[in-house]
Order: sequence, then C-alpha cells, then structure tokens
Amino acid sequence: MLRCTSSRVFGASFRQAVLQRQPSHHVPRTLFGRSANTSQTSTDEAASEQPKAEGSGASVGSAAELKVLEEKYTAELEKADKAFKEIQDQLKRCLAETENVRKRADKQVADSRLFGIERFAKDLLEVADVLEKAVEASPATSDAKGASAELLAMHEGLVLTQSQLQKVFNKNSLVRVSPLGENFNPNEHEAIYQIPQVAAEGKGAGVVGAVARVGYSLNNRTLRAAQVGVVADDA
Repeated sequence: MLRCTSSRVFGASFRQAVLQRQPSHHVPRTLFGRSANTSQTSTDEAASEQPKAEGSGASVGSAAELKVLEEKYTAELEKADKAFKEIQDQLKRCLAETENVRKRADKQVADSRLFGIERFAKDLLEVADVLEKAVEASPATSDAKGASAELLAMHEGLVLTQSQLQKVFNKNSLVRVSPLGENFNPNEHEAIYQIPQVAAEGKGAGVVGAVARVGYSLNNRTLRAAQVGVVADDA
C-alpha cells in the first residue's frame, strides 16, 4: 500500500521535471500579434500604393486625352470660323449685287420715264424739219414775190403749227438746238463742212458759221446732233 503511493508520487514528480526541461515551442502571443500586424500593415501599404500608381497613370492618360480633344475642337472651331467668314463674305457680295441690281433697275425705270418717247420723238423730228422747210418756202409778207392772200394765210397757219409743235416739244423736254455763232461742240454738233475765214463774216476759227439742220436734245441728252459748218483755221 505504501509502495504504491510512493511510486505514484515519484512518477508525477518525474513527469513534471521532464516537462520543465523540454524546450518550449510556444511563441508569445505578443510576438504573434506583432508579426501579424506587421504583415497586415505591409499588405495594406502595398494595396494602397497600387491604386495610387493606377490613379497616377489614369491622371496622365486623362491629361493626354484632354489635350487631344482640345486640339480636335480647336481645329473644328477654326474650320467653322473659316466657313462662317466665307458665308459672310458671300452674303455681303450678294447684298451688294442685289443693291446694284436695284439701282440699275431704278435707273432703267427713270430712264424709261425720261427717254421712253425717244423713238417717237425722233420720228417727229422729221415732221418738224419738213414743217420748218415749208415755213421758209412760203411767202411771209405781201411784198414777197408771188404772194397772195391764200399763201399768206397758209404761211400764217404753218407758223402757228410750228409754234404749237415746239411748245409740245418743250413740254416733253425736247429742246431745239440751233448753235449758230457758238463754239463747236462734238458732243452736240456734227461738222459737215468747213467755212473759210474770209467768208465767215468775222467769226473766229472753231465757231459754228452756218447751220444746215438744227439739232434736238431730250432731257439734256443729245437726241440728234445739229449739222453745222465750222469756220476753218486758215493759219
């Protein structure tokens, strides 16, 4: 009984001594905790550095894209501005051309009002020439050779008709031009012959010495040039 108890006590003491002598493989909790925290921190830093690197690359890419877009829109803006200037120039030209057409049309309307009777007036000039010749050929007084009451009455009627015709001409701005004694004007006169100074009755060179046929002007524009004889320069 005593031996059995002693054996039990000795065995328990021996096991305890052996256990105390064995090297401990236990790592302190604080060590494990520190190592785990350090590893976790390194992982977190690596993970945080990776988005930063990705964010930096994205920023560089965004700046390049913005520059490309800016250049693209600048080119399109310049193109649109050029097109706008071309359209604006065409519009100004069209407006100027329209204004010129309007002015020409107004001038044509005004000219048609002023010179619409030009062709009709030219035809009447022949009638006026014949009437003038008839007045010159008929006796003006009873003392004229071959004068009679009938011829004198006819002459008076011709003169009245001629006077009335000239009034109608003047009313329509058709003016008779008889440039006798005036300086020769090539725009209004037609020289058909020259007169020597000895026969010019004291008129100077370049002066109208005779009128073969009177001229007419319509609204201050020569309708028919007067046919004249001009004094020659004998020098």
